[in-house]
Amino acid sequence: MNKLRASLQITVALMLVWLGAACQDASTVVGPVATPHQPAGDVATSGSTEIRTYSISPQQTFLRTETNDQSLPSLVVNLASLGIRPGDQIRLERLGDYTLSIYEPEYINSGIESATALQAVFSSSSTLLGATTLNRVPGAIGIGINSPSPATLFTSLPTDIPEDFFFSDLTIPVPAGGAYLFIGVPDSWYKDNADGNRNLGVRLTYTPQSCVALQSLMLSPATVVGGVASPRGVAGTVTLQSLAQASGEMVSLKGEADWPLLNVPSPQVVSVPGSVTVPSAQVSATFPITTYAVNYPLVATITGTACGSKQTAKLLVTPTVIPPFGPAADARVQAILDQFLVGGNYDRALDDIITLRNSNPSSGIGQDIYLAAADHYLFALTWVLEHPAQIVLVAGFVPMYEIVKLTKELGTDQPASPPSRLSVWWGEKGVIDAVRILYGANAIRGR
Repeated sequence: MNKLRASLQITVALMLVWLGAACQDASTVVGPVATPHQPAGDVATSGSTEIRTYSISPQQTFLRTETNDQSLPSLVVNLASLGIRPGDQIRLERLGDYTLSIYEPEYINSGIESATALQAVFSSSSTLLGATTLNRVPGAIGIGINSPSPATLFTSLPTDIPEDFFFSDLTIPVPAGGAYLFIGVPDSWYKDNADGNRNLGVRLTYTPQSCVALQSLMLSPATVVGGVASPRGVAGTVTLQSLAQASGEMVSLKGEADWPLLNVPSPQVVSVPGSVTVPSAQVSATFPITTYAVNYPLVATITGTACGSKQTAKLLVTPTVIPPFGPAADARVQAILDQFLVGGNYDRALDDIITLRNSNPSSGIGQDIYLAAADHYLFALTWVLEHPAQIVLVAGFVPMYEIVKLTKELGTDQPASPPSRLSVWWGEKGVIDAVRILYGANAIRGR
């Protein structure tokens, strides 16, 4: 047995030498630590840096053990609760020593404790399975260092997991998903381990984050009919890079139409709450999105901001289907225009159409979509002819008529009829026809 233990100590020593060459050099601090198994650890601060000291029993482990062994569950450090996030640098220092067997002559005769090896593994959860299970840490996350662990002493059961690592004085980044750190002793038999002077422990040095960054922002659904509530509405979900701290993590929200036009107000397409809070120890939260009716498809950008990070998602808002729409409807609108455009007097035709559609609202004429389309066409055409220097053409982004209809210089001068898909279609045609009248038939391509 002593030979097996000596072989283990040599293996561990070689591994520590190898790790020491890759890590920063620091003197080992040996001395009294906190009460054994104190999960919170003793705390000290130095500026923005925090130092926590944990005591460890030489019988603590996250490795598989013999059925009749007397091991203890490993120390588990909740990194997220300390403000330690994936990507943060942490320093692990081994403190003190222990003996791998109370039957070793050096321990019996002189009380010498010569074992110093400690090992650790990051995990996405705090779950530690039973002692006879090989992979006791189901959420184990590797860091690219494989430190083989010895088989059990009497039945040679395999204990090694590829994600764990030895350390003496090691500075490493917390891997993605790492929320917990398991720390224990590597051995093949724990029943005879001892720490007579009770000085075995680990010192954890880190700089806690004051907030948690955003990882993603998702929408469900990503396409919706504006102003029409689906059974569950439109929901946004923000997800943090790690668990929110004790006070929760507030995510600021903003929703607006993609509308980069100067001097033209953006139409209201969506509205979102000013913020949503991810509760403590949670990683995500949802928020409602309200949409509004539109006359043609528009894209809205939903933006979430937290801890200096920003995530965005696109929501396509479409109009409701308003029949009729197409060649037959166009023909009816054109017939109305032909009826009123006698002698080419656009202003007179516009006045007559508005008078007609307002003459008897109870009969339905006031809501006639064909008269409304003719109204919008003549409004756009006459406005452009009267304001040739103010028309801005942004072909391919939004219907040009929308620019005319929403231009700030219009003041209260708006089309008499409420817009529909058909009227916007004809309003755009009015802009195009006016430009052609002003600048020639080839001034703009289109219908």
